Formats: sequence, structure tokens, C-alpha cells
Amino acid sequence: MKRTWAAIIMVAVLLALCTIVPIFTRQNIASLTDKISEAKIQISQGNVEEANRLSQELAYMWDEHYQIFCTYISHEKLEAIDQSIATLQTNLEFEEYAEFTAELDRACSQLKHLQDTEMPVLENIL
Repeated sequence: MKRTWAAIIMVAVLLALCTIVPIFTRQNIASLTDKISEAKIQISQGNVEEANRLSQELAYMWDEHYQIFCTYISHEKLEAIDQSIATLQTNLEFEEYAEFTAELDRACSQLKHLQDTEMPVLENIL
């Protein structure tokens, strides 16, 4: 009887995790891509200081999310995003605004790809 209860509890925990993790991933990726969009708008309007502040916020948010993402997502996928976000400050310091925008686009694309590949759909399972 104890084994049955243990099995039921384990299944319940697994179902909860299978529900919570995709929601968590989707919400955090959405917040990161929103911050990227804000930074792109600011740099396109020539507001470098605001774009710099937003890219610093993005880096801070990414560092927080990275700690959790790395527990269930391949580090290789995360490293590519990490590199794109890490170069943003340098691009602004050297006034390479086109490269800054390109790295924002690259990071956004990588985040969307990460979200698509981590969702529990039949296409990703097979």
C-alpha cells in the first residue's frame, strides 16, 4: 500500500513539473524578449543612454533566469544566448549601434528558438 501511495505522489509531482516548467520558460522568455524590443526601440530612436540601461537590465534578468534554465536546458543552447547578451555593453561602448541591434536580434531569435524547442509537443519529443 505504501508503494502505491509513493507512486501516486511521484506521478503527481512529475505532472506538476511538466505543467509548471513550460509555463515558467514561456513567461521568462517573454519578459526577456520584451526587454530586447524596448532596447531596440530606444537605440533606433537614438536614445543610447536608455538603450544602455535596458541592456544592463536585460543582462541582469538573463543572469537570474540562466541560473534556473541551466537546471533543465542544455548549456550549449544557453551559452549562445549568453554570448549575445554579453557583447551588448561592448557594442554600445564603442558606438557600434548596428552591431548592437544585430546582437539584440540574434538573442531574440535564439530565445524564441529555445522556447520552441523546449515546449513539450509531439514534434520535440520525436
